[in-house]
Amino acid sequence: MDDMDDLDIEREAAAFKAPSLGSQVAEALRAPGWWRELERKLAEVEAASSSAADVAGKVVALETKVRRLEKDLRGLGLYTRTILQLLVDKNIVDPQAFTEKMRELDRLDGKLDGK
Repeated sequence: MDDMDDLDIEREAAAFKAPSLGSQVAEALRAPGWWRELERKLAEVEAASSSAADVAGKVVALETKVRRLEKDLRGLGLYTRTILQLLVDKNIVDPQAFTEKMRELDRLDGKLDGK
């Protein structure tokens, strides 16, 4: 790259005049109803902030509920395994017969999916 290419880029950059922030503000202030527009924008920001806080609060509540459900599900699993083991230990239920019956009941909805 030679010095001539650098000069062209610098000349083009110097020729480009973006409006300054101050001139943009001055132009906005000359527009009719600028105060109402500013108030409207501020209200939008406040609504978004309170909406975000509401969402964050709901997320926390849902996370708490999920943790409680997970704990309940683990407890139910332990309870169920305990009952099955007691029934097997007392020779009331045969583990193979239990598995076959569980699969039979699982197929009632038309698919063997463990639900």
